[in-house]
Amino acid sequence: PSGSSGGLDMPAPRMTWERLRTRARLASGLILFAYVLSHLLNHALGLVSYEALLAGGNRFLWFWRLPPVQFLLYGALAVHVANALYALATLRAPRGLGALEIFRLLSGFALPPLLILHVLGTVGVAPFGVRTGYGPVLMSIWVLKPHLAWLQSIALVLAWAHGCVGLHVWLRFRDGYRRLRPALGIAALLIPVVS
Repeated sequence: PSGSSGGLDMPAPRMTWERLRTRARLASGLILFAYVLSHLLNHALGLVSYEALLAGGNRFLWFWRLPPVQFLLYGALAVHVANALYALATLRAPRGLGALEIFRLLSGFALPPLLILHVLGTVGVAPFGVRTGYGPVLMSIWVLKPHLAWLQSIALVLAWAHGCVGLHVWLRFRDGYRRLRPALGIAALLIPVVS
């Protein structure tokens, strides 16, 4: 006999495909959100000084480029994209989707084309010995090709909003979220502004 089940052993809830997919989407989304949050907070160090931005950038890159962390990050990206493609392929009634779900789907599919130049220009060139980091990236996108700065800014805000909507959808029925929602909303607005 075990505890409060009245002496009956209750079977563990069966892991269905939908539950597994939901958990994978949540876990991968949280990892990607942590990456975007740390990236934006690092950008905010630029308000302190350029040196603070560079020092924070070195720590940011050191952590996210650790092999196990990088494996988790790229794995999370692959799982998140695969999950989105599956959701799109099995979508039956778009009229039944709420505005947040539509935004989440559209923003998620808009991000890869917006980010591809940034990824290729930072991570993609590193194996060839090209120096990356905040200095070269800032020079490249804000001085040499300012139209890229606007694209990167839109991508960052869109990635942040996509993550915030995902967190809201996950937390909206949790105890205490309603109480914390105003403070979290303020943080959600301030973080991209200061970055």
